[in-house]
Amino acid sequence: MVQQVCKYKMKLFSTVFFVFFIFSFSGSAKEKKSKVLPSYLQKAYVIQKNAFVYTRPNFDSIQITSIPAGTMVTISKKIYRPETRFGTFYRIYISKPKKIKAYISEIDVVPRYVRSGAQFKINPSFDQVKKKLKYVKDFQFNAEPDAGLDFSDTPLSKMRFIGMTASYSWLTYKSKSSFFPSWFFGLKLSGAGIPISNVITDINLMFSFSPPVIGGDTLKNGYVLMGDFLFKMPLFEAPFFSFQLGAGVMAKLKGALAPSDPALSEVGAGVAGSASLTLKMSDRFSFLMEGKGYYDLSEQGVVPVLVGGLLVAF
Repeated sequence: MVQQVCKYKMKLFSTVFFVFFIFSFSGSAKEKKSKVLPSYLQKAYVIQKNAFVYTRPNFDSIQITSIPAGTMVTISKKIYRPETRFGTFYRIYISKPKKIKAYISEIDVVPRYVRSGAQFKINPSFDQVKKKLKYVKDFQFNAEPDAGLDFSDTPLSKMRFIGMTASYSWLTYKSKSSFFPSWFFGLKLSGAGIPISNVITDINLMFSFSPPVIGGDTLKNGYVLMGDFLFKMPLFEAPFFSFQLGAGVMAKLKGALAPSDPALSEVGAGVAGSASLTLKMSDRFSFLMEGKGYYDLSEQGVVPVLVGGLLVAF
């Protein structure tokens, strides 16, 4: 009787153990299987410090969020190209801030697979990034608050500036034989990509309350507004200074103020040339010294101008 009870307990224990083993194995297999990506998806590493995620495969679409460098993400194997044909994108599947399907630029990630003909093959760069993941994460600056723009290693000719200027000019009028010295105060916008990409330009707007000459008469009260647009080229450059030559066009508006008729005004135009020296004072601040020459077509004379200013990089 005792032997039968023992055998029954052993059989029951074996059955329970076997069922537990089967369920554990199937659960483990199911969990493992759930981690296998569908054939149309793959893993990838983000390699750009600010990898933006877009709502559509287009750089002009809304930016949803940014992903730190070194992050492993899930993307599509298929590459998407916008109607503009500018850039290529992967579809990306993210869960934060919420679970959505979006797009990321192809140049921002290194995928596990790349297309080879009609098939996909392992991307050798994927394992290389994996081995160097520590350095990629160290490159990820956006994990810390942005301390501001860093211009410490940027050449002056590659920077963009805005600033205030003061200039002393010798205005000329065809009805007068002498120069008219005048102080001008203005605003300068200068640098590459303003407004033409990869081209250094210089935009100036200057204002003076010096009484102008209109119709051969010197007014008691008036103003002179001058502006120029120059294309510039660096001639000499070092870490702390840049010497540039420029050429372009200028425009001028002179008008009367009370007690003269405020409607009295004249417009002129001409060509302009410049030689400027920019001295770097700090990462963002620079001092400008510039000499200009305008040939005023309406007055048929040359206007020399000396300029000084404080510029701020942006």
